Amino acid sequence: DLLRSVRHRADAGDTAYWRLLGELAWRQGSPEDTLVAYHTLWQSPEPDALTAERLMIVSRDQGQTGQALTTATAAWVRFRQPRFLLFAMDLASQTGRWEDVTRLAVLADQSPQMFASSESHWLLRAQLANHNKHPQQARAAYQQVLKLNPQSSPARAGLLWLLIDNYSNTGGERADLA
Repeated sequence: DLLRSVRHRADAGDTAYWRLLGELAWRQGSPEDTLVAYHTLWQSPEPDALTAERLMIVSRDQGQTGQALTTATAAWVRFRQPRFLLFAMDLASQTGRWEDVTRLAVLADQSPQMFASSESHWLLRAQLANHNKHPQQARAAYQQVLKLNPQSSPARAGLLWLLIDNYSNTGGERADLA
């Protein structure tokens, strides 16, 4: 409460204040104060990865999908950590923002070595291919996941549903997914 009561005196350059407020608000589960603190820190000259991560999460949790996607994409560009782009791709797919998923996938394609061993990346690529009605691409993405982790339940289930859907859509004839 003390930190909140002096918030009007703090300017954007008081990073120590905003960091402390953000940390306390995060720990106490106060999304409004967390959002204000981490948004202010994100606008500072040198935000860190933790600031980006918490701003993305609290924005998502507060229904601010656009803000979460913008922050995650900017964090990917700034820090080059795949988790930021994967967060954005996952959030966009969960909210049906397929144009955003496509745009984010193009960004991932610019650094293929950073995503080659990521199950999450390949699962998201399979979902995007499914959405775009590209069963061969979806199958290839699911198979990539299974190369990385033969026990992957999401990949096994996704591949099974892909085969079922394509079998159903071909009138019971074998679908060509090669």
